[in-house]
Amino acid sequence: MRRSLRLRLLLWLLCVVVPLTVAAGWLLTQVFGQRLVRDVDVAVQEEAETVAELVSVSATPDALGDLLAKISGETELGASKYVVVSRAGRVVAEAPHGARDLVHDDSRQLHVVRYAPPAGDVLVEIAVRETVARHATQRLRSLLLLGVPLFVALVAIGLWVVIGRELRPLEQAAQGLDRIGVDDLGARLDGGGRNDEV
Repeated sequence: MRRSLRLRLLLWLLCVVVPLTVAAGWLLTQVFGQRLVRDVDVAVQEEAETVAELVSVSATPDALGDLLAKISGETELGASKYVVVSRAGRVVAEAPHGARDLVHDDSRQLHVVRYAPPAGDVLVEIAVRETVARHATQRLRSLLLLGVPLFVALVAIGLWVVIGRELRPLEQAAQGLDRIGVDDLGARLDGGGRNDEV
């Protein structure tokens, strides 16, 4: 009797814990992925504003080229960047060579940030590959695929032990009732000093 009740209680509790854990894992991966993209946006936006300011003060082509080369060569976001500066629709500078074609090629799966200062006809486009954020999200998803079942198993074992401990007085009471026979109707069960339903 105890095992059946114990198992049913465990299954009911797991029916609550498992969906909540899976939903929390899914939400974590979604928030994590969006946060990575937002961090990339902020970093690239700052670089685009710096480039736009440099262009607006009529920097020399060499200074602009050096800055674009430096930005495109940075790999702090996990991949090199592609930078294109246009003025009135005409490309003024790009880094590396051919970046304009890559930035406007939708099949390349690049995350593109465009910045145009309020005053002026300058447009700065900086693109970075989305693979970095995608790989980090995939790694988190893989860890959760291993961690969630392990967590559920540990919770199930813990619940099995706790439920068993709490049902032990009921089992003892059931055994005591079995010992009371027709010849011993005056026997009483020991409450064990518990102040609960048992």
